[in-house]
Amino acid sequence: MIKFGTAGWRGIIGEEFTFQNVRIVSQAIANYLWSRGLGGRGVIIGYDTRFLSEKFAYESAKVLAGNKITALLCERDTPTPVLAYEVMRNNLAAAINFTASHNPPEYNGLKYSDEDGAPAMPDVTEAIETEIEKLMNKADVIFYYVDKSFIETFREQHNYLEFLKTKVQISSIAQSRMKIAVDPLFGTAREYVDKFMFDNGCIVHAIHNFRDPYFGGYAPEVSEPNLADLKKLVIEKECQLGIATDADADRFAIINERGEFVSCNIIVALIFDYLSRTNKVSKSVGRSISTTHMLDRIAMHNNMQVIETPVGFKYLAQLLKKNEIEIACEENGGFSIKDHIPEKDGILAGLLTAEIIAQSGESLSTLIEKLHKKYGPLYYAKMDFPLKYKLRNRLQKIIKNPPDKVGGRKVIKVSTIDGIKLYLDGNEWVAIRFSGTEPLARMYLETENIDTLDTLIKASKTLLKLE
Repeated sequence: MIKFGTAGWRGIIGEEFTFQNVRIVSQAIANYLWSRGLGGRGVIIGYDTRFLSEKFAYESAKVLAGNKITALLCERDTPTPVLAYEVMRNNLAAAINFTASHNPPEYNGLKYSDEDGAPAMPDVTEAIETEIEKLMNKADVIFYYVDKSFIETFREQHNYLEFLKTKVQISSIAQSRMKIAVDPLFGTAREYVDKFMFDNGCIVHAIHNFRDPYFGGYAPEVSEPNLADLKKLVIEKECQLGIATDADADRFAIINERGEFVSCNIIVALIFDYLSRTNKVSKSVGRSISTTHMLDRIAMHNNMQVIETPVGFKYLAQLLKKNEIEIACEENGGFSIKDHIPEKDGILAGLLTAEIIAQSGESLSTLIEKLHKKYGPLYYAKMDFPLKYKLRNRLQKIIKNPPDKVGGRKVIKVSTIDGIKLYLDGNEWVAIRFSGTEPLARMYLETENIDTLDTLIKASKTLLKLE
């Protein structure tokens, strides 16, 4: 059964992710588009640097062309935010992106974005799944004769880089002559972050800036263990900043001038504070349930509203589309702003971090120290646990019957919009949910004191009967 999770359909290449299944999903999308009267507007098809991604993309383009839907097939592997931008710029019906984002190399995937460039909501993916089921139940799926006049090769890099110039203060970056280290992790952001910064006066040192379907033997995830080479490069070249992006460039990571990993929670808080101080945002911020409450402190300081959503950027994207929020943040490196795209953009997040450093003339470490001094520190932890039957059962019971206390802390509020989130007295919280992309249970915690963080971790594990 082909199912769309938090970020589309993913599977192991050659097992569930096959050419035949790609054809079936593409035909289902074609059926969906024509049923909604969108087939005449065209679809952009992109792909990342994974094994066979470009072949899967061409196969999908052939199926759409056979259904008389114009397929704009990207000339090279393309970042997810670029596809979102092109959907908006060209008034297209959708984007199909062959990527498994940060999953290990043996995976591939298909992300579907709607006519606004946003990740598809459940009602859309469920409608596509219904079409898939109809096709899977047929003994033979016959695909239409391919009319290649409906397939166009598309060059996408220049337009997006020009668009970014309207979102970032180029003059500040250019005047700073910053030294920057860039690591696209063998992914699609090659010649995006590095090119933008170089073209605007920075000294750029890039690594892993070529295609490798094996991603150097690691999952192309912007996690600290994967960024040892970038840390080393920052120190060796005396850079002020290191920027990393995952395989499809929708997520980012930052290394400070000391070669230290800085969590995305801190960076999105830094950007939010900067944008509020410069009057670029003034009303509202959206964050997922797993994201730091430092954003809440900044919002309170500036009399702004905070809107909390389930994990999955598609929920934040809907709020951006409706102008209900001005900035969207996720703890895992998802970020976007109003008047940009309703999709995660790791490239923009990295560039805005560079802008903040350039504007201030201070180091990233100093800026973060000032942020904590202004709003107070918070201590955050995230853990994953294999989702075995007993753990699934236990978590479902906790969601139905939340506890009154966790580790002696009183539960003052409960949210079950995505798993369960327990708000505790003392400005602490713990959230536990099922992963939408992997067979895992994820736990997130935040406290005001490093000592109580360890206590809360232990109490939360006890709650799940893991200790």
